[in-house]
Amino acid sequence: ERVAVDGRIDFLGDQDLIVTVENLAIGGLTDFVNLEALGGDLSATLVLSGPAEAPLIDGTVVLDDLTSNGRRVGSLDADVTYADGSLRLDATLTHVDGEMLTVDGTVPLAFTLADGPAGGATSDASAEVSLVARADAFPIAWARPFLDDRAYNALGGTLRLDLRIEGTQAAPRLDGVATITDGRLGVVATGRTYEPILADLTFQNARIVLDDDRILGRSGRTALDVDGEVRLRERSVGECDLTITPNNFVAMDTRTYDGLVLDGARAKATGTRASGPSPRAAACSAAWSSFAARARPSTASSRSSAAPSPSTGTRWRPS
Repeated sequence: ERVAVDGRIDFLGDQDLIVTVENLAIGGLTDFVNLEALGGDLSATLVLSGPAEAPLIDGTVVLDDLTSNGRRVGSLDADVTYADGSLRLDATLTHVDGEMLTVDGTVPLAFTLADGPAGGATSDASAEVSLVARADAFPIAWARPFLDDRAYNALGGTLRLDLRIEGTQAAPRLDGVATITDGRLGVVATGRTYEPILADLTFQNARIVLDDDRILGRSGRTALDVDGEVRLRERSVGECDLTITPNNFVAMDTRTYDGLVLDGARAKATGTRASGPSPRAAACSAAWSSFAARARPSTASSRSSAAPSPSTGTRWRPS
């Protein structure tokens, strides 16, 4: 491991600084930002030049032996350039099986050293972004460390992605498609791991359109079907307008509900972005609550000592 800093930072004049990092284990850094399940070795070269009021940055960042929950998932290579209020990124995440996820484009960023140590980087909500992300069949499980362990305990599947993001934070313009195959998501609150998940998403300006997105049951038939759209607002979820159709869908298996099954006609679920400290995490909770409120328990249920089958659990039907 080696970290070297050579040169100077001049808050009144021109910059002349080179930062070199070789094979630095990122464990200490990821622990600091609550991503302790993410590991790897960091190597980077960053060159800082230009005047204090408009500095320039040019460099490369490489993460070798990238691990997720102790499993090696691949490597990350990125070229970064900053000039004229814009950060250019050309990054490739390569999985151990050879699949790649690429992100290329520019992000607005106001960076200055003219204000001295109090200066830094800020984001301009009115500035334009231009990013393209692509993947053919990239394994989703590598992103598991970015999920809250208290909320999710499983993640899997493959992602096909062709997405262009333009516009501003206040008015994003999205264009593209994403397909999730053999998806897997474990939700702590429901005691269930939902799989397989099949999803086709279409991105249209500030909308994400869901068309026949499904969770299959053990028989291979559709257990839950979701159609509708989610609107984005300022880089997070805004409003949801979803139609949810359950078919013997085992939604919950906890101490309270011994195999809670949703079944019956379709129901509408709508909601707006929640307020509070974590709007993204709770953004569409109102949508699901709206759906659940339409259901009524047809039988009382308590947790039994015997393992239930999905067909004998509590059954809810939309009213």
